[in-house]
Amino acid sequence: MDTLLASNDVAALVGDLDGRVRTAIRSATLSSEEWDKELRYDYQKPEDCPDAEGAPISELTGEYWHDEKGQMVGVLEGVKPYETFSDESVGLSVRAAFLPNVQLWVIADRDREATNDAD
Repeated sequence: MDTLLASNDVAALVGDLDGRVRTAIRSATLSSEEWDKELRYDYQKPEDCPDAEGAPISELTGEYWHDEKGQMVGVLEGVKPYETFSDESVGLSVRAAFLPNVQLWVIADRDREATNDAD
């Protein structure tokens, strides 16, 4: 399911499960209230992570048997840097990261999204 990254009364920035972002434009036939309902129904919310560097990632890299004492699991941990996605023609911008191993969008600045919603 696509993720609503940021929105205002005119348009929305939407992230897909391939890590791409597109702009969805509100139809002239929809009222502001209908547009808001459509966005909330059609798209999931991103995760919040206000870390300045990026979104923390943890990925299972494999498992193996260690000296017959038990099973060990290899885990890769790190930080996926945020990117800025924007469409200046509709006044939207958001810092976000897509985590492909869990197919999840994480945004850094929910406050900025709220500001765009108020426009």
